[in-house]
Amino acid sequence: IVMAKAPRAAPISSAAPAGRWWPDWRDARLWRIGLMLGCVNATYFALNGFLPDYLHHIGRPELINGALTALNLGQLPASFMLLASAERLVRKVWPYVVCGLISLASVLAIMSGSGIGIIAGSALFGCFGAAILVLVLALPPLISAPGDAHRTAAGIFTISYSCAVIIPVIAGMLWDLTGAAAIAFVPMVVCMLAIVALAPTLGLRDKSAGDVTHGR
Repeated sequence: IVMAKAPRAAPISSAAPAGRWWPDWRDARLWRIGLMLGCVNATYFALNGFLPDYLHHIGRPELINGALTALNLGQLPASFMLLASAERLVRKVWPYVVCGLISLASVLAIMSGSGIGIIAGSALFGCFGAAILVLVLALPPLISAPGDAHRTAAGIFTISYSCAVIIPVIAGMLWDLTGAAAIAFVPMVVCMLAIVALAPTLGLRDKSAGDVTHGR
């Protein structure tokens, strides 16, 4: 779905030098996008990993199947909705901010410990976290020179999956050190806040694809 709806960047006068493959680590936008993708990936992986233990800890093991099912099936509505609208939304700032805020609310709902809050929060994060994922994955062609999207994508994936490994480890360490299960969700809350904060810095508002590419 992402590849089918990825927007096409406008032609740019200067193409990337042939044979270059190493990401441009000096590109601040690459880091911002990589961190946004890393935050949503890390939260998704952490929720899948911590929800069963968390629900056992608070005495609600009967919610495990429902919460995990809601978290993972919740991704489907966002994928189908963005199939028709990703090209229009990817250049806007507000979808990232709105999805980030709803994802933040969903993590807080899971932390609340109530049965309906946990199931609803899991479903909401599945849906709106997936929306952030799809939109961010569509960005590399917009911010890259022709033939250079692979370098940008490589850098973004390197940053994002590093976050996806490190942040759940930090969440687990906090739980172990404090003995408070809800503390494990604090890094996830920070991740959602980071997405909301980083989105306006991407320079996507009211810009054409060519402008986005040059506007670092």
